[in-house]
Amino acid sequence: MSPSIILLHLAASLCLLIWGIRMVKTGFVRLYGANLRKHIQASTKNRMTSCFTGFFAAFLLQSATSVTLLLASFMKQHKIPLVMGLAMVIGADIATTIIA
Repeated sequence: MSPSIILLHLAASLCLLIWGIRMVKTGFVRLYGANLRKHIQASTKNRMTSCFTGFFAAFLLQSATSVTLLLASFMKQHKIPLVMGLAMVIGADIATTIIA
């Protein structure tokens, strides 16, 4: 195969990956939106509980990337503080490492 075809396949697969992750995030927010925000706000009182929350969220979703996208949208809306969001991302990354 020529290099241009390989690059085209890589770009298309990256677009499909990003679209798929967005669809998972959208579906998850539509299904659990209000309850999810309440539970995340309640579980971000300190860094340790935030890390465990991120761990269990990634364990349930099977994707640290989707957890990170959810957290980014919550941090953008100022629903959770930046430090707690980063602790949750670290917990999600730990869960993904353990699952893999």
